[in-house]
Amino acid sequence: MIVSGGTTDPTSNFSSSTLSGVSSISAWNTNGSWYSLLPYISAGAPAVLPQVYAAAAALTSTGPMLSIVHNTTGQSASGSIQVLTVNQWDMTFPTPGG
Repeated sequence: MIVSGGTTDPTSNFSSSTLSGVSSISAWNTNGSWYSLLPYISAGAPAVLPQVYAAAAALTSTGPMLSIVHNTTGQSASGSIQVLTVNQWDMTFPTPGG
């Protein structure tokens, strides 16, 4: 699975500390098609935070989970790691040291 996130303004300066991120995340699935992950996230689950430069890694040792690591809007460290539990489609936000 490939995960992609972006910016709200593709013409902006990508080295800027004020680059605005988007809250949409798309995935290229093993069936060979792109789809948005947001409609699949469970009702009541925490919302996806705005991000730029999204990357992801599968966490096979902890079950079917996908860790989404990125810079959030405004370069805040808060919420910079979001974990999507693929079998339940919900987001969690691990804290440093936790």
